[in-house]
Amino acid sequence: MASSDEGESEASSTHRDLLHIAVREGYFKVPRETSLVELANQRGISDREYSERMRSEIDTLVRETTVEE
Repeated sequence: MASSDEGESEASSTHRDLLHIAVREGYFKVPRETSLVELANQRGISDREYSERMRSEIDTLVRETTVEE
């Protein structure tokens, strides 16, 4: 049985993978080279779920890389 830390790590890894895919596919470029719907469809998930996972990973990365006062 996986510990909760392992489960969180796997979830974070999945979220990170989705974020990397979005970067690679040009989602963050101006103008965008792909849409959230296209990214989600390629992965077989809803655009809402893709967005939530990506935002969760962005939140984690910002918190880990900035100094909070």
